[in-house]
Order: sequence, then C-alpha cells, then structure tokens
Amino acid sequence: MGKVNFSGDFLTPGPLMAQGRPRRFPNLASAAAQMPFLDYVTREALATLILTPTGLMAYVPEAGRFLIHKLAVAAERPQSWATKQRKDVHQVLTLYTILHATDPWSIDHAASATREGREAKAFLARIRRGLEIARRQSGANLTDLKDRIERAAQSESL
Repeated sequence: MGKVNFSGDFLTPGPLMAQGRPRRFPNLASAAAQMPFLDYVTREALATLILTPTGLMAYVPEAGRFLIHKLAVAAERPQSWATKQRKDVHQVLTLYTILHATDPWSIDHAASATREGREAKAFLARIRRGLEIARRQSGANLTDLKDRIERAAQSESL
C-alpha cells in the first residue's frame, strides 16, 4: 500500500468575538481555531469509519446540522474568502437537495436545535443571512428550507 496523505484542522468551540483566533492548548503543544456554533454542529455527531489501510474511527456531524451550520458559516465569510463562501453555498445546495428528497425530518430536527445554546439569536441571524447569500449566489428557490427554519424558530421564541 502507498503512503496515505491525510490532514485535518483542529477546531474548538469559541464565541463569535474570537472567531478564527487560535486557542492554545499547552498540554498538547498545539492550538485550534475557534469556531462559533461548533457545539451545534458537533452535538449528535455520528461515529463513522474512515477508510484507510488501518481504518480510523471519527465523529462526523449529522447531515441536517451540517447543512444549517454551513449557512451560518457562509454568512461569516469575509469578502476575501469569496471562494470558500461559494463552496459553502454549493455544499448547502447539494445537502439540501439530497436531504429534502430522502430525509426531510433531519432538516426539521436540525432546525429545531437552532434555538439551543447561549448565542441562539446570533446563530439564527447568521443562518438567515446565509440563506439570502445562497439564494443570491445560486438563484435557487430555498423557500422550503427557509420556512422549515422559521417554523422551528417560532415554535419556541428565542
């Protein structure tokens, strides 16, 4: 077997004010980028196997949560990261198309979880902005996704 190149980024939950700033972990001789709302996307993560020659167990976000988190991430990208924002929007549209057709409950479940956490109002504001960015960039009709998120937000006011 050939050499496997695998890399990853270290991320840690952090407040909006600290986004992107490294958080040092001296005991690990490492640092991690702080990402707002990471607790949302990693809650209910699923154990999965990464296919490598020796196998590697990892936790991945539930697809509905990843979809909604990507909306918030897209809204936070500065103009200098326009390429990454377009990639975020592409991932949102792809995931939404698949989940809408195969597992709409996962979207509703993830949407209902947006009202949890310390920064729920800020998170929802970014999700709404991300929806607008996705609509503007792609021309896609995201009314159903927007309605699902708004219904969940209204079901228990923030």
